[in-house]
Amino acid sequence: MSDSEQEFGWAVGRLAWFRDNRPDAFDAEVARVTADLLKRATARHKRSSGDYAVRTIQAVLRHVQG
Repeated sequence: MSDSEQEFGWAVGRLAWFRDNRPDAFDAEVARVTADLLKRATARHKRSSGDYAVRTIQAVLRHVQG
């Protein structure tokens, strides 16, 4: 499994949990997860880390919000 696949799965699990258990904190968690994705991508020297984080969180939100 690639790093991107692992990050996607982690983000889906995390945000699904917040959606179901802490909806009041969901938006703040989206921001935190996005920042974490950016940090991880930057640490891997991924090109266009910011774009990667935004695209990934958009895909995660589509998955989590149905």
